[in-house]
Amino acid sequence: MEMSDLALGDSIALGTGQAMRIETVAKIGASSCWISKHIPKGEYSTVIISAGVNDGNGPHCIREIRSQVKADRVIWIRPIKYTSELVNQIAKEFGDTVVTYSVGSDGLHPNDYSQIAQKIRG
Repeated sequence: MEMSDLALGDSIALGTGQAMRIETVAKIGASSCWISKHIPKGEYSTVIISAGVNDGNGPHCIREIRSQVKADRVIWIRPIKYTSELVNQIAKEFGDTVVTYSVGSDGLHPNDYSQIAQKIRG
């Protein structure tokens, strides 16, 4: 049975999942702790995670997300602020990939989701 891909997380994961036309579990404004409670059970080929930017300086569940994800390959979309260094650290610990993006006019979201999709697909 072929495993599928998943985009998981916040509004950036939502836009990326739509651009890639893959299964998506994401919510606008989702905190990393909300995301950690909504991870689908099962194994995936690739899981793309965007989490942490909505946490502010408050509590976060970045490590909890990663410890629950079962995938051959995990790709993090690096948050612009707040938890970006933590995401880099956890990705390094697990041997995951981290991608960045060009920020759009709102100073938070990507300028173009198709650019993230291209980076992920290589």
